[in-house]
Amino acid sequence: MTTFLAGTLLPQLLHGLVYGMTLALVAIGLSLVFGVMHVINFAHGELLMVGAFVGFTAHALTGSFWLALLAGGAAGAALGGIIERFTLRPLYARNPMYLLLGTYGLSLVLVEVARIVWGAVPQKLPPPFELSVHILGLDYPAYRLALLAFTSAILAALWLFLTRTQAGTIIRGVAQDRMIMEALGVNVSRVFTGTFALGAGLAGASGVLLAPLVAVYTTMGLDVILSAFAVIIIGGLGSFPGTLLASIIVGMVESVSTIWIPPTSAKTLTFIAMVVILLVRPAGLLGEETR
Repeated sequence: MTTFLAGTLLPQLLHGLVYGMTLALVAIGLSLVFGVMHVINFAHGELLMVGAFVGFTAHALTGSFWLALLAGGAAGAALGGIIERFTLRPLYARNPMYLLLGTYGLSLVLVEVARIVWGAVPQKLPPPFELSVHILGLDYPAYRLALLAFTSAILAALWLFLTRTQAGTIIRGVAQDRMIMEALGVNVSRVFTGTFALGAGLAGASGVLLAPLVAVYTTMGLDVILSAFAVIIIGGLGSFPGTLLASIIVGMVESVSTIWIPPTSAKTLTFIAMVVILLVRPAGLLGEETR
C-alpha cells in the first residue's frame, strides 16, 4: 500500500494538479472571451500552438526559456488583437453562426500556416532546469512544481486585475451590459479587442509552458482545447472560480484514472462528467442561470 501511494498515486495526483492549473490558464482565457464578447473561439487552441512555436523559435535564437515565454505570450496577444479587429469585428452584426464558422476557419488556416513555417515534425522545447525535488520519498521534476507555482501566480494576478483595477471593472461591466457601458462613454470595441488579445496572450503563454511536457506540434492545440471546452462548460460559462475549480477536477480525473485505464479512456471520463453535470445543473458548477 505504501509503495502504491508513494510510487503511483502521489505522482499522478501531482501530475493532475499541475495539468489542471495549466488547463485553467487556457480555459480562463477562453471563458473570458465568451463572458465579455459572447464569442466561442474555436481558434483558441491554435493560438496556443502558435505561441508554442514562436516560443520554440525564440528559445532557439536566444537560449532563454523565459524570453521564449514572453515571446509566445506576446505573439498570441498580438495575433489575437489582429484577428478580433480585422476578422471578428465585421461579423458581430451578423448571425452568430458566422462567428463560429469564422473562428473554426481560422483554426484550419493557422494549422496549415504553422505546418508550412515550422514543418510537421514535432519539436522539443527543453525546460529551464532539469532538477528534481524529493517529496515523500518521490523524486519529482522541479519544472512541474515551478509550473504549478507560475500558473497559480498568473491566475492570481489575473483575478486581481479583473477585480481590483479600473480596466478590470470596465471589462466586467461590458460583460454585464455593453449597451449601458457604451452610454457611459466606454469604447466597447476597444474593450473587445483588449479582451480577445488578453485571452489569446494567455493561450500563447500556456503553449510555451506546456511545450516541455508535451512537445510542440501543429495539432497540439486540438488536444488541449477539447478539455478546455469541457472545463468551461463544467465550471459555468464565463465563471472564473467555476473554470478554476473545473480545471482542477478535470486534471485530477484525467491523471489519476490513467492508473487503471488507458489515457484515451481517461479523457472520455471528462466528457461523461460534463454530460452528467449538464443534466443536473445546465449552468455548470458555479455558473449563473440566464434566460
